[in-house]
Amino acid sequence: MSTLPQFDTIKNSLYRTRNEKYPPLPNFIDDVKLEGSWRLTLNNEDFLVIDNSSPRYLCFGTTDSLKLLCDSEHIFMDGTFKSCPSPFAQIKTKARTYPYSTSFVLALK
Repeated sequence: MSTLPQFDTIKNSLYRTRNEKYPPLPNFIDDVKLEGSWRLTLNNEDFLVIDNSSPRYLCFGTTDSLKLLCDSEHIFMDGTFKSCPSPFAQIKTKARTYPYSTSFVLALK
C-alpha cells in the first residue's frame, strides 16, 4: 500500500505549477485585468458585466442573472469589507431567490 506524500515535501512543486498557470495577483486595483477565459463562465458566457475605471469597480454576472434580478419582486443585497479579496476594499452581492434557483450579481469595489 502506498501513501501520499506530505504537503511539506511537495509544496514547492505545487506552488511552482500553480504560478505557471495563473497570472500574478495584482497589488493595485488598476492592475486588475480580466481578459480571455478569465472573464467567461464555464459555458463561455461573458461573466464581467461592468469594468468601470473611475472609480474602479467590477461587476460580475450573466445576462440571464441580470434579467432574473430585474424580474424579481424581492432583491436581497449585502456588502462586506472583511472577506473582500485584495486589492479591493468591498464586496457587494445582490441576489434573488426563487423556488429551486438563486441568481446573483457580485461587485468588487
